[in-house]
Amino acid sequence: MPKRLYMLRRPPPLDDEGDEHIKALRDQILKFKAPLAEITKEKRDLLQRWLDANQHTVDVWPANVLAARINDILEGQIPPIVERLDLFHTIAILSEATSDTPALDNSLAPILTKPAPPVVFPNHNFCLTGRFVMGPRVNIDYEITERGGTFQTAVNSKTNYVIIGAVDTRDRFYSPRNPTIQSALRLIGRGHPLALVSEEHWANHLL
Repeated sequence: MPKRLYMLRRPPPLDDEGDEHIKALRDQILKFKAPLAEITKEKRDLLQRWLDANQHTVDVWPANVLAARINDILEGQIPPIVERLDLFHTIAILSEATSDTPALDNSLAPILTKPAPPVVFPNHNFCLTGRFVMGPRVNIDYEITERGGTFQTAVNSKTNYVIIGAVDTRDRFYSPRNPTIQSALRLIGRGHPLALVSEEHWANHLL
C-alpha cells in the first residue's frame, strides 16, 4: 500500500468571539487541563516514545495523521494550546485501546453509507460528530471551507455528509444522546440523500 501523506493545515487563531466549540475547550483548559497542554521535555519524550513504539504503523491510518501532528511539535512547530491538549487526549485514548476493544470499522459498519460515496466539497454541506484524529473540529471546518464546502453545526435537510470522528466513538451511535447521528438516520429514512462517512474516508479526499 502506498504511503498516505496528509498536509495538516491549521486555521487562523480565533479570538474570544470565535467558534463556540473552541471557546468551550479554552474554558476547560483554563480551569482544569492547562498542564496537559504544556510542551515540556517530558511531553516531548512521551511523543517520541509513541512514535518509536508505532513505527510499524505510521504509514497507515490513523497513526500517519498522529505522526504528522507529533512531528510538528518535535520539530519546534508548537501548535495552539487547544490542539496540543487535543493531541495528548487523542494519544491517551488510542493508547488505552486493547485487543478486547471492537475495531472502529466494525463498530461503525451498521450506520456508514455503503458503498462509501465520493466526498465532493464545493457547494456541499458537512456536519461533524465525535472526536477527530486530525485534531479539533475547527481544523476539520477549515479543511472543508477551504475546499468550497460549508460547515454546519447541526444536521438538517440541506446536509450532504455527516463525518464521524475516529477517536473515542464506539458504542455511542445508537444512543439518544447523539442527536447528530439520530437526526441523520431519520433524514435518511425519509429518503434524503445524506451520507454517513468515516473520518478516514473523508480524509482520503484531502489528498
